[in-house]
Amino acid sequence: MRNLFNNNIKGVFLSVLALLSSGCEPEANIKEYVYPAPVITEVSPLEGYEGDQVIIIGEDFGDRVEAVSVDFGGIPVENIYSCKNNMLVVQVPEGAQSGKVGVTVWTNKTNSESDFKVIPTPSIISMTSDNPSGNLFAQGGDKITVRGVNFGEDASKFKAYVNETEAVILSASNTEIILEYPSGITSGIVYLDLNGYKLEGSAFIDSSIEGDVTSLFIKNYKQPFLRSDITDGEWGTAMYWNTTSGFGSSLNFPLGNTDGFIAIQAGDGQGIKDNASLYQNTTLPSGKYKFTINVEENTKVTGRYGCVFAVANGSTLPGLDSEKDVNGVKQFTYTEEHTELLGYVQITTNTISEPVTYTLELNLTETKSVAIGFVAMFHGTNSLKISEIKIERSINQ
Repeated sequence: MRNLFNNNIKGVFLSVLALLSSGCEPEANIKEYVYPAPVITEVSPLEGYEGDQVIIIGEDFGDRVEAVSVDFGGIPVENIYSCKNNMLVVQVPEGAQSGKVGVTVWTNKTNSESDFKVIPTPSIISMTSDNPSGNLFAQGGDKITVRGVNFGEDASKFKAYVNETEAVILSASNTEIILEYPSGITSGIVYLDLNGYKLEGSAFIDSSIEGDVTSLFIKNYKQPFLRSDITDGEWGTAMYWNTTSGFGSSLNFPLGNTDGFIAIQAGDGQGIKDNASLYQNTTLPSGKYKFTINVEENTKVTGRYGCVFAVANGSTLPGLDSEKDVNGVKQFTYTEEHTELLGYVQITTNTISEPVTYTLELNLTETKSVAIGFVAMFHGTNSLKISEIKIERSINQ
């Protein structure tokens, strides 16, 4: 019996082996695919910057982008915008090297006959004006000096604009361009066009301007306020405004109000405000200034209260010192001398039923880099909501 069992096992084994052997014979019905190697006939253009789009013309690229890879001097391309059997549209990758352009389809690779030249990417380091009010101000005829790297050697292909007005280029090199600021522009941004590569530079302001100049010096200063957070809840973060650590939300959108308010609040999940600051940084040329603050809501319920609107030299606002009587009301304010403080106006603690306007006037004899905004000492459940801030300027005579 045992021999019969062993003989059966051997028979089955030999039968399986025969089947496997027959499957490896050339006569088996297996189709073998051979993919043709890609052919590059043209690369256009043959020079460019990182990030430029380049067209590769050829044959046998296929139409399956997952099977195609491209490199510039051995640096792989991340973005293939179009993949057709006879054309690829790709982006020159960051860090690309001058040399052959390689195209690989599945495992077959070919290189372009001509080299692609990677032009060093230009960038701006600084941009200054020779205006006597300061290097961020410009009027017609002022010289703007732009310093940077890789501007290029062919200055005949350089162009400069202030907003949409072309500016005259007085001199140009690979690292410096000097242009003349056009006349009649109240405020404008300088743009460079370097052989087709566009760069955005600094904004300049006409230091002779008078009247309402709010938009030239601060942003997001009136309703409807812009929020930088992505939610649409009742509380939000005011775009362009800086806050000290732990400030909480700086915008409030009460039910049914889509315009919002700049808000300083303790309670309602906003915590306490211990010398909390809400401010923007800017540069003011010499002149007389009037700041107007429209307070829509001002409520003192419990706890400490004190708030000022202030303008100070430097990048921050000084904290409030202690309590004292202000117009018969005890509140936190400045009780010590702060040399950096250019001026402030106290926001009173009186609960209001109608909007109230506060004003601060300053006379600057020279250009100042300043912080503009609010400093608050709020405990308990106190709140302040602002609907607009306005800056008006007149020139010293």
